Amino acid sequence: MNGKHIKVLLIEDNPGDVKLTHEMLLEDNRFSFELVHASVLSKGVEHLKENSIDIVLLDLGLPDSQGIDTLHVILSMAPRIPIIVQTGLSDEDIAIRAVKAGAQDYMIKGQMNSALLCRSILYSIERKIAEDALKQSEMQYRLLADNMKDQVWLLDMNLSPTYVSPSVERSLGYTFEEIMKLPMKKLLTATSFQSAMNFFTMEMPKALADQSYAAKNSLELEFCAKDGSTLWLEFQFSLIWDDSKPLSILCIGRDITERRQAEEKLRLEEQMFRTLTEQSSDIVVLIDNEGTITYENPAIEKALGVKPEERIGHSIFERIHPDDLMIATNAVNISFGDINVPIQRAEVRLQHKDGSWHTFDAVGSILTHGTVITGGLINLHDITERKLAEERTRKALMATVEAFTTTVETRDPYTAGHQRRVADLARAIAEELNLPVNIVDGIRMAASIHDLGKISVPAEILIKPAKLTDIEFSLIKIHPKSGYDILKDIDFPWPVARIVLEHHERINGSGYPNGLVSEETLLESRIIAVADVVESMASHRPYRPALGIEAALEEIEKNRETLYDNAVVDACLRLFKERNYQLKSI
Repeated sequence: MNGKHIKVLLIEDNPGDVKLTHEMLLEDNRFSFELVHASVLSKGVEHLKENSIDIVLLDLGLPDSQGIDTLHVILSMAPRIPIIVQTGLSDEDIAIRAVKAGAQDYMIKGQMNSALLCRSILYSIERKIAEDALKQSEMQYRLLADNMKDQVWLLDMNLSPTYVSPSVERSLGYTFEEIMKLPMKKLLTATSFQSAMNFFTMEMPKALADQSYAAKNSLELEFCAKDGSTLWLEFQFSLIWDDSKPLSILCIGRDITERRQAEEKLRLEEQMFRTLTEQSSDIVVLIDNEGTITYENPAIEKALGVKPEERIGHSIFERIHPDDLMIATNAVNISFGDINVPIQRAEVRLQHKDGSWHTFDAVGSILTHGTVITGGLINLHDITERKLAEERTRKALMATVEAFTTTVETRDPYTAGHQRRVADLARAIAEELNLPVNIVDGIRMAASIHDLGKISVPAEILIKPAKLTDIEFSLIKIHPKSGYDILKDIDFPWPVARIVLEHHERINGSGYPNGLVSEETLLESRIIAVADVVESMASHRPYRPALGIEAALEEIEKNRETLYDNAVVDACLRLFKERNYQLKSI
């Protein structure tokens, strides 16, 4: 037996019984049973010689061996392996003889269930281990008795204790002699004493009527220790018989105090969780690992017009907007795919019962049991009003940008549409680079007003049809700084002012106004720098005719790594050469 993995050898010639036994073992979720089957005794013996087995389930009526001799064969070659005899109702006497001969237990076919079988296997293994230890020496027996965690009680037929193991003395703080004198009513809490009386009242007649009877359920009892504390024990009960006379009641108990305390803690935590969530204005959702809703707090009704109970058993994805479904699905799949992933966050739209859409900030985390993912917890905060406010702000900003753009182009008719075309090309480059939508919007916004600073440049210089003098060009070169000064105090959701300031900087530091090198500038600035050069060269200027798009692309390709960002140049070239992008006629 390796931890919770138990190797079981079933020697049985009836396929139906083999299948049934296998199914019973699979029902138990506490242990992993590995079942090996042999249809005849000889095959079973051969397997025992060559493999390690934890327990043998043995049919006494096999094609090559019958009766108690079948047991003797196994005992002689594998005396340390526990054996459970499986037999028909008519063979019960033989089964009882088999137990007396060395089998750990017997089970009547047709009266077994998963709980009985698995419990018998576990107890048989434990009993066999205990028996082997006891056979080694009296000293080892005493060591085992003194250190065993399970409690053993022997009760007479009047439910008075006649023997308790040392573990009982340790846990309750009473001596053996004190326990023998105390009635069970004093050792148990009032509620547990009544539970015990009810249990024995119901089970004892069944046990007395049928020696093979085994109670299906264990009994959990709360004991009163000598120091006033209490502890919980889980008991399994069986009668000890002398032929047909019941002698005493054997009670095997395990301390489950920690489990009961954990259950109580969990109950209180669940109560607190429900109290908190049911008062929360945010929607709180619990899902299983299939994405099915198992709980929703009352906030769902106020937010989406549906009652929590209407959603239980439905998919978490049901009310999500089709355009947001991929984002939500990916977030759930990522979380459920790895226990170590961080909390997932996504912005999703959910449909109200009236058909309207509400936007939520969704934060999700996984729920685990040990290393197993059992489900997820999702918190949904309604940000519909915030999104509407952001949209109003965005429109106001766009109106401001539009006014700036119009102002610049009014003073410089030759470059009318330049900023708009640069903005569209910069947007396309950003999308080609797979940048987030929010970043793309910021780039488009900044590019739309990147030449705003030209307001400070005399109009006659802007429209001069000849080459500029050095002094005139120096005035042109201040427009990024002028634009920055105008924009720096406006509360954009993007670094628009800085992008405008840097759009004439170059990778090697040869740009203006500050001679910054690549890593000192924003990626957004480097994108607009390339878009600005391409549009400027491809379009007409007061001092020269249009050079054409081929010349513009040759310029950025020739100077990639020197003047222009590699990745940005490559994205721009792909747009024109592979995506058939064309500058807008604005």
